[in-house]
Amino acid sequence: MIRAVESGDAAKRGPARTEYTLTDEGRLELESILKAALKSNDFQQLAAGIAFMELLPRRQVLTLLEERLASLRQTVAFLQTLPTEPIPSNPSKHPELVGMWVGYIRYAIETTETLISSLQAGKYLFIDEKSN
Repeated sequence: MIRAVESGDAAKRGPARTEYTLTDEGRLELESILKAALKSNDFQQLAAGIAFMELLPRRQVLTLLEERLASLRQTVAFLQTLPTEPIPSNPSKHPELVGMWVGYIRYAIETTETLISSLQAGKYLFIDEKSN
């Protein structure tokens, strides 16, 4: 998925090094990973997706984040249906635990909405907006 390329820097200082570029297959794999990361509810995957989101077209990133937002909203709606008990008979019925889950997902909704608004306002420069 990667191949070695000439550095093209004849005036390099320091030891020789090998530089790499993505093959077509590597680009497709990177795009697939980024798309999954931008919809992910896993914080580390999402963070990686955001760090490299500019490698995708802006509209595609917005669509993926909107899909994430819809999923998060469905998750909150589900969590709010979970039964709780003042003296829980098992951990899944603990009101504070369910409340923490709801709060975490609501925060994820808020930050995703903020990111979407920033992108809609033109923040960042995406691959489809760069001149060659």
